[in-house]
Parts: sequence; C-alpha cells; structure tokens
Amino acid sequence: MIVKMYARRGMLLCTGVVLLAVSLHSPAASARGAVTKWSKETGVVDGMKITIFSAPQNNTGVFRIASGSDGNLWFSEPAANAVVKFTTAGKATAYPAALGAKPEGLALGADGNIWFAEWNTDHIDRITPKGVIKQYAVGANPTESCGLALGSDGKIYFATDGQGVGWIATNGKTGLIETGDNSAQPVGVGLGPDKNMWFIDVSGPHIGKITPKFKVTAYTSGIGGGANWGITAGSDGRVWYTDEANAQIDAINIDGTGLTQYPVPGGTPTMIIAGPDGNLYFGETGGVIGRITPEGVVTRYTLPGNPGANFQIDGMTVGPDGNIWFANDAGAQVGMFELKK
Repeated sequence: MIVKMYARRGMLLCTGVVLLAVSLHSPAASARGAVTKWSKETGVVDGMKITIFSAPQNNTGVFRIASGSDGNLWFSEPAANAVVKFTTAGKATAYPAALGAKPEGLALGADGNIWFAEWNTDHIDRITPKGVIKQYAVGANPTESCGLALGSDGKIYFATDGQGVGWIATNGKTGLIETGDNSAQPVGVGLGPDKNMWFIDVSGPHIGKITPKFKVTAYTSGIGGGANWGITAGSDGRVWYTDEANAQIDAINIDGTGLTQYPVPGGTPTMIIAGPDGNLYFGETGGVIGRITPEGVVTRYTLPGNPGANFQIDGMTVGPDGNIWFANDAGAQVGMFELKK
C-alpha cells in the first residue's frame, strides 16, 4: 500500500490541494449497548411545545445529534466515551467507543450508517444502526473535529480545526483539502444550496466552499470571534451561519456576495439548521432556542425551567418526526422543539 504524505499548512487560499490515502481500520467492535429510559418534561413557551429528556444520571454532556436511517436520533457523549441511539419516546442505547475515543461530531452517511470523529486522534469511525463500530485511520488528524457533514458526492467531510477540511468515503479512502493560511481553523461544515461543501472558521475571518472536485474558494465571513460552529443551507438559496461574538446570524450568497447580518439581541448563537418549514433554527449557550425567517425575523424561546448556563445547545438536527431536536453540551439532556403542523 502506498500512502502519500500530507502537505503542511500555510498554502494560499483557493489552492485546494488534494491528497489521497487508503485508510487502515480496526476490526469491528461488538454491538453491546447499555439501555436506559430517560425522563421527560414538557412545557409550552410562547405557544411552542418544548420537551426535555434527561438521563437518569446527569453527569455528562451531549455534544452533537443527528437523525439516523433507522428512524432514531443518534448523539455523541464525549465524556462518557459513547455514541447513543435514542428513540423519540426517550429510550437510550449507549454503545461504547474505543478506549479514549471521546466521540465528537457525527453525521448520517450515504451508506445509512452514522459516522463520527474521535477527539484528538487520527480516526473517523462508523457505527451501524445495530451499534457495530469500526475505526478508520485518516491522514488528516480531526483534532477537536466538531463538524461532520455528508457531501453531494457521497463523502463525509470533517473539519480539522487547523489543517483544513478532511473527507472519507464509505470504502475508507480518505484525504485532506487545504483551506487557507495558518489562521484558518475550520470547525463547522455543511452542504450548501449549490451542492458544494461549505466550511466556517471557529473565530473568523473566513467562510468558504469546496466543490466535489476539491476546488476551494474563500470569502470574508464578517466574524471576529466566538464559537461559530453552525452553518447550513437556507430555503432562500443562501448559506446561513452563526456569529456568536457579534450576537447575530449571518447569511451570504453562494457567490460570496451580499453578506447580511441579522442581530440576535442578547443572544449567543452557536448552532443553526434549516427547518422543514422554510425557517432556520439556532441554539444558544444560555438555554435558548431561536427561529429566524429567511427575511431575518428572529424569535427566541427560553427553555422550560429557565436553565441558563446549565443548557448549552451545541448540537441540532431535524428529527425523524419532523421536529427540531437539540443537545445539551452541559449535561446529559436532549430536547425537542415541536413545529406546528
């Protein structure tokens, strides 16, 4: 087997160097999951029904959450070193990851499996709907890889928080795409309305896109700092992303023009997803979930019990039931924001 070495960072923007490798992977782990029933509390906030599910022992954070091909939710628990399958009724099945893996970002793959990154290692893992885990070594170290997303080409793309954006195919082939200079730290990735993969830096100043042929184009994001992990395609054909430091949600045209910034007074938006109703939904670090229309009208909802800093929304997805699901990075909780049908 021949493996090409990866180029060092520091290349010019828009170069998009592509380097391929075939990954080595470990044997599949056995699918032994611990089953628990999470408690359920429902409240109505400004006419919207919000349900919070809590683990029997609230001693770990839920980081990212995604909808699986099996009709369940899946989320990562780095502190518990597990990936969890979760039903909409609140039944959780936790599958232990490899020793020290600390699962982080995760996404549904083209093969119907959930793919997730290990914390500070050179592995991206795959877990089947039955809980069988397999590790894949990747040439790009997905250190603190918060963001994973499925591309239009069937590959899983992942942010490396320093090296660029990596990718892995379902057959295990992997590579790295350089995205910018030494200040670039991609942490969020999302499929854009143009079918390109878009990325965002953790603290600015870049937002960019990667074509399926790995051509990179970067634009000014308008971000000056903060935990800007959220990026998604809007129903209006623009790319939307969070801007925590400036307490706003930003949108940009797919050609990099027309940057528009929408204030979120008093807010700390970190995550954003597109809802099935044409609006966008964002999570904050202070126990608040928000909605923003394509026109920029913002509505914020404080979660039941006013949890404040005890509820940090760092993971969001559209659930199998068509509602907005979100994860609490400060505790073992997930929530559901019920959309009006």
